Amino acid sequence: MRHDYILNYVPFGGAKYDGKPDDVTRFVVKNQLMRSDDWNQFIKAYLNNLDTEDEGWRGEYWGKMMRGACLTYMYTKDEELYKVLTDAVVGLLQIQDYRGRISTYHPDHEFYGWDIWSRKYVLTGMQHYYDICRDEQLKETIVKALCAHLDYMCEKLGDGEGQKRITLASNHWLGVNSCSVLEPVLRMYDMTKNERYKEFAEYIISTGGIEHELDLIALALEDKVMPYEYPENKAYETMSFFEGVLMYYELFGKEEYLTAVTNFVERVAETDITIIGCAGCTHELFDHSAMVQTEPHNNVMQETCVTVTWMRLLHRLYRLTGKAIYAERLEQSAVNSIYGSVNTHMLEMYYQWKVGGNKIRPLVFDSYAPLYNGRRGVGVGGTRFYPDGFVYGCCACIGSAGPALYPLQAVMKSSEGFTLSSLWAGKIKDKTPCGNDIELNITGGFPIGGEIKVKLSLAEAEKFEIKIRVPANNKKFEVTFKGKKYTARNGYVKIEEEFRDGDVIDANLENALTEVKLNGKTAFTYGILTLARDSAKEGSAKDLTKELELARRCNKPIYELCEPEGEEMIRINVKLSDGSTLLLTDYASCGKRWDNEENCMMTVWMNVK
Repeated sequence: MRHDYILNYVPFGGAKYDGKPDDVTRFVVKNQLMRSDDWNQFIKAYLNNLDTEDEGWRGEYWGKMMRGACLTYMYTKDEELYKVLTDAVVGLLQIQDYRGRISTYHPDHEFYGWDIWSRKYVLTGMQHYYDICRDEQLKETIVKALCAHLDYMCEKLGDGEGQKRITLASNHWLGVNSCSVLEPVLRMYDMTKNERYKEFAEYIISTGGIEHELDLIALALEDKVMPYEYPENKAYETMSFFEGVLMYYELFGKEEYLTAVTNFVERVAETDITIIGCAGCTHELFDHSAMVQTEPHNNVMQETCVTVTWMRLLHRLYRLTGKAIYAERLEQSAVNSIYGSVNTHMLEMYYQWKVGGNKIRPLVFDSYAPLYNGRRGVGVGGTRFYPDGFVYGCCACIGSAGPALYPLQAVMKSSEGFTLSSLWAGKIKDKTPCGNDIELNITGGFPIGGEIKVKLSLAEAEKFEIKIRVPANNKKFEVTFKGKKYTARNGYVKIEEEFRDGDVIDANLENALTEVKLNGKTAFTYGILTLARDSAKEGSAKDLTKELELARRCNKPIYELCEPEGEEMIRINVKLSDGSTLLLTDYASCGKRWDNEENCMMTVWMNVK
């Protein structure tokens, strides 16, 4: 029994938001996704089997970036981008060999290292392009190619004679990276209804996702062991595997799989998600980051790949269940971690995990996110070089999916009406449940606060519902329609009325500076925004670890909102006891000048008396 999504996207290009969501998405299109030369380099890795010698993962780049690019197109409907993506798809299809293989590993050395992982991204990249493709003949070609690509894997992998067990087809992370192919395999079944693909998916599930006596699905169902205590603790790949488990539930309705995924997500949120919505304070590993995030970390931490995959899992659960908590968590990740990872000044990147390493050309996404007295730009995650000197990284490829998912989710439609999970100013055009034209025009000061209005333009009067999610961490949020106040339930304010052309829903959002305390340190939030100090903004290389004493009134910090500068969403001066001020701005805008070697530190967690 297939479980369809409760919430669905508005038409491609049907929403246009103002401010950060639109600015970031279009920055990514211009500076990354439109670079045809990069797409051609990705394809060369398959043509020349470049991952064979160093057991690399160049084969993931094309599909990772194609997935994010297609999601981006769904928001922008940029026709120039569509052409670039079409060319990249046709280019990859042309190098498929007679056996159906599209792999960066030589046939004599296949199915080890990151081979299946990379083949997974061929599937998922092509499948996402299929969703936006307008050429029926090309769609048929894609399905035929992907079937041949997957048939080869079905033939070679398994527990039968002459086959290789999928959990042993990688020497990394107990094979969970290979088992994460589960989701696109199930999608191939959904596209073709080929029973062979269902059987292959059930074989992968039967392994439990890892080569170990313990089983990831069983561990999640028992709900006693935290993800950082699993036999393997690689955050990104483990979440990707559970995305496949969730799709099995979507297609076949096995309730225990939904329970396993929701248990897993709740434990990750409880034990490993930090104040900016990412995980992994030890590289990209589950490590109880929710607790250790306040500590100094000399290693790289909180990888962008982890953030995007967490967002993907949340987004899928949100669309499937409509539960507000999943949208809330995705928003935390988007406005803090993902927006913070965008290389807005297009600075050169370090490919070594230390300050002073060799530099490469600017990439659009930074790979790692500091929280306590650290700096950005300290390394490019998943770096691999090409023979001609070209270099790329995993986080740069996956990054674009994050900025795309957030505006795609902001306003979604259901059979009953519309759900507004975020209130960014913008215009949304769609059809009502009865098929009439509608435009939602949102204005106001989200996410900072103040009056927000949702004006409806309707072809004719109609009764349906509009649900507005209550923003997280607010001091006050009120919604009125035609003089009537509406109360929130289960994270939403629900208005079910007969709407007419020109109707306006009024919302009032009030936020306040909030102190968050953990392990003897303090961080600050303002509504959905995590705040940080930035030594470059403060004008000198100050000691960000020095203890601060806040001036207080009625035991609350004394502060004032100032006019944001540059790319900032918020700027706050907090009064200290000695009469000076502490400058706090949104985390996403901090640490971006890592080219200033003497003055590039930032911190979220602070030592406060």
